Amino acid sequence: MAMLTPTQISAWLILIVSAMSVSCDEDSQEDLELKGTLNLSIPGSQMGNAEGRAHEASAATYVLVSLGGPTALTMEKINVYPFEATYISESIALLEGEYQLLDFIVLNEQDEVIYAAPKEGSELEALVDQPLPLSFNISGDESTSIQPQVVRTLSSQPSQFGYSSFGFEIQETYRVAAFGNGTFVEADLQIWAEGSLLGTETLEANTNQVAIARGYDSYELVVEAPGFARYHETFTSNDLESLQSVPLVINLTPALTFKARFGSNESCCRKLFVGLTGGTTLYVDYGGSLPKDTITAPGAGEIEIEFNLNNAEPFISIAGGLDKISRFQTDYELTITQMDILSLVNLKTLMLLGPNMAELSFNNGSPIETLDLFGGYIDTLDISNLHKLTSLSISTPPGQYGTLAQTISKMLYESLQEHPRQNGWLSLDFFTPGEDLTYMDLIKNEYGWDVYDGTW
Repeated sequence: MAMLTPTQISAWLILIVSAMSVSCDEDSQEDLELKGTLNLSIPGSQMGNAEGRAHEASAATYVLVSLGGPTALTMEKINVYPFEATYISESIALLEGEYQLLDFIVLNEQDEVIYAAPKEGSELEALVDQPLPLSFNISGDESTSIQPQVVRTLSSQPSQFGYSSFGFEIQETYRVAAFGNGTFVEADLQIWAEGSLLGTETLEANTNQVAIARGYDSYELVVEAPGFARYHETFTSNDLESLQSVPLVINLTPALTFKARFGSNESCCRKLFVGLTGGTTLYVDYGGSLPKDTITAPGAGEIEIEFNLNNAEPFISIAGGLDKISRFQTDYELTITQMDILSLVNLKTLMLLGPNMAELSFNNGSPIETLDLFGGYIDTLDISNLHKLTSLSISTPPGQYGTLAQTISKMLYESLQEHPRQNGWLSLDFFTPGEDLTYMDLIKNEYGWDVYDGTW
């Protein structure tokens, strides 16, 4: 018979003492209610080498357990011990009946939280098969064992966790940061493996802890951020292992970005018309799994970019020689819903057909001189930063435009007060009868603009 190691002996003694304690406790009860025991365990593969890392910060020493059922527990602190390739808890004596595991948090010797089981409704719910509450039964004179799935916490917040099923594999967390123009930026992260979306994360403008399910040979990380080219790279599982100590720094490339919906007519009118001041190369990422496109223009002129996409409203980015773009126009089967044109440093003319946007605003220093909006719907239009604007034309059917003509004219007038510019052109077609013309008159009288309200 093989000799037991000291660790094995201590674990067996714990089990024996626990069983004796349960027996004595039962004998002392006057009503002799039936009791069983619960054992919680965590495979050592989730916690590192159980015996070799007993004194490291990653080693489990206690678990905090909450149970719902005949014997309710709330954040009960239970000892756990390494036994061969597993961490096992002290046996918990429970009255017979149906139970739910409500909390399961793993602590090290310093009482620091190092792992936790994700809960239903949290950010990490997608990493487990069956979010808690996790149900199980206790029968008299029998021992029940469960193995909750845990996720490494690192510096994550408690609110990010939920509850899981009888999973065995740990879901690792990695450090990820997105940079644009040398500074942290907010971004959306998609995690893919074997053609399936494992989860999405919102990256804050900082170094983020991102949970990624183990068990795949390779992963695809997709990052989308307004104003930057779509990032799409593949990593092996070994690549990700290194990110527990050193963050993955994603350097994003400045780009023209927009989201769009596409009309049903795929044979026409789903195009961008891009005016160029000279030869350049543009790199188009259509989003999704579609291949990227490289468009080379030999010299100045207009190019067309055609979209053969569905109506899924993808994130589209165009990078490359953006400084050569002076004119940007959409077609009426391409509905812009969100856009960032900060990288178009020499854009003079912007023409949008049928935009459908919550907000259309411009950054300080925008070079736009001509802005034409035809049809569509915009909740908020802010042109106060268009200091070089000389022509503004808005044509939209009544009731379909989110900003009243009098509001637009007021914004333009206030912009002219701060940054006066003479002899511009303002056209507001389909001006609703009865709207206040005060600001349109002020623009015409004080700054010499030609003003057309659609009623002349």
